[in-house]
Amino acid sequence: MWQQVWLPGVDKRTVLAITDDRRLMNDLRVLAIENAWNIRFAANLRQALARQPSEGNCVALYDRNTGGVLDAVRGALDAVRLFARSESPVLTIVLSGRADAPIRNVVMHCGGFDAATSAGIAHAVNSALALVCEIDSCEHPVHV
Repeated sequence: MWQQVWLPGVDKRTVLAITDDRRLMNDLRVLAIENAWNIRFAANLRQALARQPSEGNCVALYDRNTGGVLDAVRGALDAVRLFARSESPVLTIVLSGRADAPIRNVVMHCGGFDAATSAGIAHAVNSALALVCEIDSCEHPVHV
């Protein structure tokens, strides 16, 4: 028997994944189920902008290896900058083969949240979603 469980902020736990990697998409679907994320997929940045939630905040996962970009690093940083300037807050995480300090610093300097490897996706997304919930609670304070 299935039971519906209400989780605070779960309706605002949107993850927008920009990737054309089928294996990564399947892995993200599993993580979305395990972590109660509302996940959306886009094959490129143009699709991502169209699928970005119009209300609420979200976390964008940008796969640095997404096809159609000649310079993967520049493409990822352009995506980070674009999402950082969007009307609704979007915390961007760049997925990379390695997520050492220099890569993470560049991503954060461009307005992104973090960089992560495939092994660290769940932790990075859940940390970003926790921040999104905090941002949202500041935007909509509860009066007692």
